[in-house]
Amino acid sequence: MLIDGDFDRPWHDGERRRTEFVIIGRALEPDALRAGFAACVA
Repeated sequence: MLIDGDFDRPWHDGERRRTEFVIIGRALEPDALRAGFAACVA
């Protein structure tokens, strides 16, 4: 597993703040990934 992250720049006024996960792989099951992430939500 490779995890990388870095701060790009400060948010601009009025800019929508969001975080994105990028998952790269073969034969991934989107429903299983969504269910796994949903199970992590408190």
